[in-house]
Amino acid sequence: MSDPLPRRRGIIGCITGNVWYRTAMRPAVHLSLAFLTLGGFIAGVAFWGAFNTALEVANTEQFCIGCHEIWGKLFGIIDTREKFLEVRPTLAAHEWARMEANRSAECRNCHKPESMNLEKQSEQAAAAHKAQLLTGEKTCIDCHKGIAHHLPTPPKSEQIEGFD
Repeated sequence: MSDPLPRRRGIIGCITGNVWYRTAMRPAVHLSLAFLTLGGFIAGVAFWGAFNTALEVANTEQFCIGCHEIWGKLFGIIDTREKFLEVRPTLAAHEWARMEANRSAECRNCHKPESMNLEKQSEQAAAAHKAQLLTGEKTCIDCHKGIAHHLPTPPKSEQIEGFD
């Protein structure tokens, strides 16, 4: 008779049987706990710094445009600056409608209306927030349409909702 087929190891078996995994999981013999703790702290600070740097790079209009332009160029819809400026009012109106529908969820991720200190705002802003935002009558995008991007030039030929 022939030998039985070798027993297959699952994914866990492959990982735990790996020489790198076994070395990494073995207790440190020559390094002190203080050295390992300091190394972990330094690695944590380096990760935190890299993460914050990545956030700062990603929080720019140029970064956002990279993907938004790739989409428009990929499908040939918006492959020139002129075409973009031509459809920008329509794109903005769609985005404003989406944000009104979700009650400005993106804004409220960081800016909770209940956490606003109305005393630190101007009288006009505090009155508007108290009468309209805190009551639910309006949402952030109703008044702050140009907060993330410069407002597009209103269209001349057609009436697009949101440009009133």
